[in-house]
Amino acid sequence: MALTADILNHHSTEFSSNWMFLLGQKQSRLAPFVDRIDYRGERKSFNRIGDVTAAETTVRHDDTTWSDVSMDLRWIYHTPYSVSQPLDEWDSTNLGEVSLPDSALVAQHAAAFNRGCDDNLIAAALGNAKTGKLGTTDVALPAAQKIAAGATGMTLAKLISTLDILDDADELDDSDGEPGRVFCWTVQQRSELLNTAEVKSADYNTVKALAEGKIDTFMGFKFKIIKRLPESGGTRSCVAWQRGAMKQLCDKRGTSIAIRHDKNDAVQVRTAWRLGAVRIYDEAVVQIDCTE
Repeated sequence: MALTADILNHHSTEFSSNWMFLLGQKQSRLAPFVDRIDYRGERKSFNRIGDVTAAETTVRHDDTTWSDVSMDLRWIYHTPYSVSQPLDEWDSTNLGEVSLPDSALVAQHAAAFNRGCDDNLIAAALGNAKTGKLGTTDVALPAAQKIAAGATGMTLAKLISTLDILDDADELDDSDGEPGRVFCWTVQQRSELLNTAEVKSADYNTVKALAEGKIDTFMGFKFKIIKRLPESGGTRSCVAWQRGAMKQLCDKRGTSIAIRHDKNDAVQVRTAWRLGAVRIYDEAVVQIDCTE
């Protein structure tokens, strides 16, 4: 018995030599639905000009009729971001057969960047845009672009209302063949819509939503699950927009792996980038509130 007990004390434990990523969003899901831009400096302005209406000419040699046209600005600002992790001088020795996680950290930094791009875009779509000569005036998303929760979750009626609002804007189209409209929601809103009688019926399930267990394209929207959509007091704010309504600075990230002599020669893995977004067209963005 003593020999058996001693042997048990010497049993070894084997560890994987590689690092496995926890589940989570790794890629930007909204990149195809935004115009990516680049600029130098603190901010960049976009000059907007309104529609003009032609005047009918009924008299020969009549006086010239001038038409008024509205002009304004929308501004984009950027914010710097960074993420850093240290690896101790002796980590490579103390980890034994397990490799240093430096490459895994770089991959996770890239995932954080991609998630940040989506978060920044959604915040700009739902939040205040900047206008005015100096870019200091806030412009909230108009009430006409918001669908109230109404103590209900996602319904077909809300989806149809979203479609109507965007169609009524009548300003943007999908003539270049790129994805036109995106609808951001969470798993709960998808489940609620899938369980409506209309979507279950043969008239609505041409997208084979029930057979595939998901809704991908429906009523001209591409649906994207974004679990970090804002939620407040039991109300989730989903958002939909027409391609061209949003512009974003999603600066190329830069990663450095350097020795920190001031930290006992620890190795620092650091990634930095810039993010900024602006809502160019209010009429092409819709906020859809859902009760959870």
